[in-house]
Amino acid sequence: MDPILSIVIPTFNRSAQAAKQLTNIDRQLRESSIRKEVEVVVLDNCSDEANRGVIAELASKLGIAIKSNSSNIGLAGNYRRAFEVATGLFVWTLGDDDIVTSEAVRNTLQTINQCSSGTNLILHNHSVINGQDGSEVQAQVYSISHTERTLDSTLLSMYFHFYDFHAMLWLSGSVLRRTAALSALNDLNLKKNLALPLAMCTLLAWKSSWQLTSQINTKMIINTTSWAETYQKRLFGYDIPIALAQLIKLGVPVHNYEILSNLVAQSRIFKLKDLKQRRIASLRDGYALLAETMG
Repeated sequence: MDPILSIVIPTFNRSAQAAKQLTNIDRQLRESSIRKEVEVVVLDNCSDEANRGVIAELASKLGIAIKSNSSNIGLAGNYRRAFEVATGLFVWTLGDDDIVTSEAVRNTLQTINQCSSGTNLILHNHSVINGQDGSEVQAQVYSISHTERTLDSTLLSMYFHFYDFHAMLWLSGSVLRRTAALSALNDLNLKKNLALPLAMCTLLAWKSSWQLTSQINTKMIINTTSWAETYQKRLFGYDIPIALAQLIKLGVPVHNYEILSNLVAQSRIFKLKDLKQRRIASLRDGYALLAETMG
């Protein structure tokens, strides 16, 4: 029987972080007696021999599967592959260095079991931690009800306002129904786009019901060097606009001015007046105009 949940841990040349994450997840599986319901897969993006050796030894000891790419397929490519190698009903892509609470796996399974068959997306409630001094910046990011919900055009603006772009880009912040995710990957056709997690969450939330976990399961670390900060200009100047263009083509009304204003405001590298001057009124051909304005 296929597992209920696949936890896929993408990694590249970070064996120390991946080993710590694997040990944590394995402990939760043993203590909660839920191993049969959960599949754990390490998705190695062509790490060097030394890092591969460390992970292989630990994974063998813990009985955890490793899937290795023959070449580095990039961040977005490895994210896509997570849904291809997983066999569970739902898939949680978990960053090798992200912090999960001691009951996160059990809580996630509990949320899945309470979902209806129409729920394709679960968002992890999480806290925010300052990576420089370890202080808590925000105890609970999502304060609204965790009951199932769907998005209409009015709620979509709230969704983008409340669940900001950074949270939706976070690999560890969402759990997706595998079959729906594979279909969304095909529809979106964003093979190398770093905003793929955001687009996936938005499309699934639009097409079906989605749910928040009632518990704090993860901790987002800020003020440290991360891939999102490293690629910020690419993300906000190109990848996010292109991802939103694909969503528009699929019928998701993300060309709302409030949403676009929020995008520019969060980028911190572009000025809102640039958006106001264009008003982005003619988006019939996608988001190329905004990409040009921000480029």
